[in-house]
Amino acid sequence: MNQIDNLYRANSMSELTELSTKLLRKYKNNRSKTMMVMNRYKKRRDLMRKGKDIHKIYMYTPNNVNKLTNVNMVTTKKNQSMENYIRGKASFKNENTNNLGFIKKKYVAKRAFTIFGKKVKGFIPVPPSLDLEEAHAYAKYMQRSMSGVRIGRSGKSKFESEDDIKIKFTVVTADQGGAIFF
Repeated sequence: MNQIDNLYRANSMSELTELSTKLLRKYKNNRSKTMMVMNRYKKRRDLMRKGKDIHKIYMYTPNNVNKLTNVNMVTTKKNQSMENYIRGKASFKNENTNNLGFIKKKYVAKRAFTIFGKKVKGFIPVPPSLDLEEAHAYAKYMQRSMSGVRIGRSGKSKFESEDDIKIKFTVVTADQGGAIFF
């Protein structure tokens, strides 16, 4: 994540002003970077007035877990996690996953839905982290631990009515967690 993107993570107007003045001093001879800093300052200021946050979303697929690609920006309510943002996009039923140890929840949609341009059935939330590298590493760890695991439907034993989880893609953010979509 570059320094200009840190403007989106500012929590107060004073912090936003301080970050933007440092960046404007640093890039005073680079017109394109100066304009980028000013535009991001305005966008973040307007979102702060409305009580909203903006997050950069990074995605990777199971075939290429080490390459994060920038998907887009998402505007959420103040301090809203990615789990709650995604739950607001479709109607879900929550299933406990007792046989995966540290993974406590699996959300299965009542109908398949499209998010970030792909059709999915549900997701497993990735908890918030301090930075993008930590979130990416934890999501890879969760994905590795799920490979080959079969999860039974809620309340049934491991061997009754089993479903294979086919991971389609994973999204992570720098500070609000992410999700593993299947």
